[in-house]
Parts: sequence; structure tokens; C-alpha cells
Amino acid sequence: MTEAQVDQLVFEELIRERFPKLANHLDYLGVQVTWITAPWFLSIFVNVLPWESVLRVWDVLLFEGNRVTLFRTALAIMELYGPAVVTTMDAGDAMSLLQTLTASTFDGSQLVLTACMGFNNIPEDKLQGVREKHLLGILHHY
Repeated sequence: MTEAQVDQLVFEELIRERFPKLANHLDYLGVQVTWITAPWFLSIFVNVLPWESVLRVWDVLLFEGNRVTLFRTALAIMELYGPAVVTTMDAGDAMSLLQTLTASTFDGSQLVLTACMGFNNIPEDKLQGVREKHLLGILHHY
């Protein structure tokens, strides 16, 4: 589970960097990003996205052969639905809305395009550096 914790810390850092308004709103509501995104990463988007969209994401994941696709896809989801989430007034509404919206992401091609083109400036070596930083933090905590 350490790797899953590291991934969530890395993703939270990416959210704060890329979508500060969304991150601030989630903080205000008391929602931790991991509550929303841990199932995304652990299941590789199964039971999160419609099956057709899952398969498109998996195509890219298998083609690229690294974890960057997971982060890019999650960021694309936040880009697509973050503006709606910042209009919510409580934690339950925010989480429910995001679950409902992701479940209706039937255009897997658009999702993958947004992920790959909109977040192509997130290279594997940058992610690896951030992962190592957070892994050291977790290991020192224990």
C-alpha cells in the first residue's frame, strides 16, 4: 500500500500545482483528494469510467508502458469536471458530483486526447522524482 500512498501524494501535489482553485475549494470543504482518486488508481479506472473509456485509457497505458497515463488521465478528469466541483457547497455533494460525472464520461477518445495532449508536459522522470521525494517522506514517517 506504500506505492498507492505515494501515488496519491504525487497526484495531490499535481492538483495543487495545476488546479489551485479546485485544491483550495476541496480544502475548504474538507475533502481530501485521496478520498476521490484512490479508487481511480487502485482499479485503473474500472468502476469509475464507462467500460469503453476504460479500454481507451488502458490502450494508452499499455502503449506507453508506464504510470504517467494514470496521472494524466486523472488530471484530465479534474480538468473536465473541476469547474463543476468548485460550485458545490459541501463535501458530500463534491464527491457525489465527481462520481456521477466520471461515470458518464462516454467519450473515451476525448478523455485520452485531453490527457495526452493537455498534460504531455508531465514526463515520467519528473513524476519519478516527485514519487521518490514522497516515498522518502513516508518511509521516514514509519
